[in-house]
Order: sequence, then C-alpha cells, then structure tokens
Amino acid sequence: MAFRTATSRRFGAGIVGTIAVLVTAALAMSQPAPVQAAARVKETAATADLAPLGTNLLLNPEATVGATSAQGWDAVTIPGWQIAGGLPTVVRYGTAGFPKAAKSWPANRGNLFAGGAGGTAKLVQQTSVTPKARYDIAAWLGGTKTSAAELTVQFLDAGGRILGTATIGPAGKQAKPVLDYRQAAGLVPAGATRARVTIILTTTLTNWNGPDAPQAGYDYATAGDISLTLSQPATAPPPLTPPAAKVPGYQHVFLFYFENEDYSQIIGNTKQAPFMNSLRQQGTTLTNFYAEEHPSDANYLALAGGSAFGVPLDDPEEENPLYTINAANIGDLAGCP
Repeated sequence: MAFRTATSRRFGAGIVGTIAVLVTAALAMSQPAPVQAAARVKETAATADLAPLGTNLLLNPEATVGATSAQGWDAVTIPGWQIAGGLPTVVRYGTAGFPKAAKSWPANRGNLFAGGAGGTAKLVQQTSVTPKARYDIAAWLGGTKTSAAELTVQFLDAGGRILGTATIGPAGKQAKPVLDYRQAAGLVPAGATRARVTIILTTTLTNWNGPDAPQAGYDYATAGDISLTLSQPATAPPPLTPPAAKVPGYQHVFLFYFENEDYSQIIGNTKQAPFMNSLRQQGTTLTNFYAEEHPSDANYLALAGGSAFGVPLDDPEEENPLYTINAANIGDLAGCP
C-alpha cells in the first residue's frame, strides 16, 4: 500500500499557559497627584485580566483547537482539556454514527467531543470563578443505547475543598442517537475561587479493547458547545499556548513489534523474551496505551503519521489495491527521501 501520512498530535491534553502582568510606576513621593495615579495603575493591573460579563470561561469549548478524527477511531490531542480517563477524541459534527441535533448545527458551535475507543472517557479543566456570582452552564449532550454524556461542575475553595456541585445530563441511553441541549444555573458558593469542569462520556460496553474493537465496543457518547458563564467579572482564562518540547536528542530510535502477542506473553516472560524484559527495567511500561483500532493496518498508519486517517477497518488493500493517503509522515520529518 502506498501512503503518505499527516503528522498529528496524539494521546495528550492541551497545556494551558499563564499570563503575568507587571506594572511599574515611578512616583514622586512629595506630590499627592502621582500617588493617586499610582492607585489607579494598581486598580487597572488588578482588573486588566478580568473577562467581560457573559464570557465563556472555558478554553477550547467547541473542540475547534487541534485535530479531528475522521471516523472517531483514533485519539487526538484536545488542547485546554486534561484527559482523566479513557481515550476521548474529537469528530466533526455529522460524522457517521454519532448523535445529531434535531435541527441544524451552525458552524460556530464547532466540533464534538466523543467517548472514543477506550471505554468511559473524562475530560477536565479548571477556571477561576467569582464567589456568589450567578453561574450558567450549558452543553449539547447525546449518546446511544449504550452510551450517555453529562457535564459536571465542582466549585472549590483555595484549599481544594468542594463547596458545591452542579450537573447537567446524562443524555443518551436511548435507541435513536440524539444530541440534546441541556442547561442549568445557580449561585457560586461563598468562598469558591475556581471551578473544575468535567465532561463525562460513559459507556456500558466492556469489550472496547477486544479483537473486534472499535466496531464492538466504541463509546459514542458525545458533547459539544460547552459553556460556563458568570454574572460578575471573573479572571479571564489564559490563552492556549503549545507546550515546550522536552524530547531528548536521541541518535537512534528502535521500534519492536510483537504482532498478535498478548501482553503477558512478552512482559514478565523472561524465559522467552529475556532481552526485551531487560530493556524494560531501564524504562517504563505504558499500561494505559491501547490500539487505535483492529485489525492492525490503521495502527501502523498511526505510528508513521499520528492518525488512522479514516481507513476502512478491514484491510484497505483488499477493498482497493491502489489505496493511497497523500500526507506527510515521520520519514518526511526525518529527512528521508
């Protein structure tokens, strides 16, 4: 099969940057007017990073920053959100198999967070809030017979103690996949300084890592257009910034593939795989790492290009011997001809 694959950001959550505001002022201490000016400068510095009323305090709420999965099989990086469980991904609205709204889906609502091929998934981010302000939370949530989505907000004090919780959903667990709009409102508890927002994409299926995954065990729970707004000014979220690369400058990288071998047949099997187990003692084991899909073809594509590219789950060459993917791959990045 001839292919050229696209580079992608996989298996990670976006890292949020921080903003530091520094204001300096030279004052003549003998004159009162500059002192008043200094007070105004201090006030301006304290309020400069406040978000206007009605601002959505969440980063990447429509899942429009980062890559999307063509069919949902492969995981992608979701900037602004930390992955707390499963293998959530992002799909474009209208992707086959995923819930749809009863009416049209405007482009400004963005993409959809999806449960993915790793069982129940959770995405989390935190933001500052103003005590005693009115909050509004909203989201489009949906699922299938075996999946459901919900949004939970926990209000925390400076010490991390939970002072209150609000939840919308779950939506799903019905024969026809439908994307429903859910909303709730209330008051931020006194003493709360931040909110922890969690998208929970649940599935009752347990065979999501079996030989027929993702056909058999995929989590179709879906969420989109997530929103948290306040009735009073709150600290604006910092802008999304790419994380600093901390990859060492390796001279060589070797990949060993153990096709159709179970975990226990390699890891810990010092009799039949002594060399590999000796290498393992110098590194780590990725115990929460799963195949993109089965059969194997798309996994090799993901290794080379970071995505399954929506290839058929069966052998693509069997369906089309001329199957070609025109995209850059790791060979291009390494300068290979």
